Amino acid sequence: MRNTHGTIYVGIDVSKDKLAVAIAGGERGDEVLSLGTFENTPASVDKLLKKLSGRGDISACYEAGPTGYGLYRQVRAAGCPGKLLSPSRRRACVEHVRQTLGISERRACRVLGQHRSTQRKPPLGREDGKRCPDPTFPVSA
Repeated sequence: MRNTHGTIYVGIDVSKDKLAVAIAGGERGDEVLSLGTFENTPASVDKLLKKLSGRGDISACYEAGPTGYGLYRQVRAAGCPGKLLSPSRRRACVEHVRQTLGISERRACRVLGQHRSTQRKPPLGREDGKRCPDPTFPVSA
């Protein structure tokens, strides 16, 4: 989706039923504008992408997860580059910024928009390192 107006950065918060969308221009200090929430359907995503393509090139980022991967495939099929962000990659990003710039964890989290509790308390797995069994599988005592 090429245009001469510059790049539009689109952030999408993904849930099963709704998408919360915000956009920002490509220049430092550009205003971030919330577009509100939309249904999480292929038709509404196509409509949103067509509407935004008139404003400039689109670069999108969205969460990884069960619903995020479907959105990722749809946005890529529309010709828009984007990034799929998982919690572990966001934690790694904060750590990289801390080491590269020599700033505190608190400041890196604030600048990158990562809640500090997710940085300080990574998820714990099982002690034996195995994945949890299928919750639909009956477990006998």
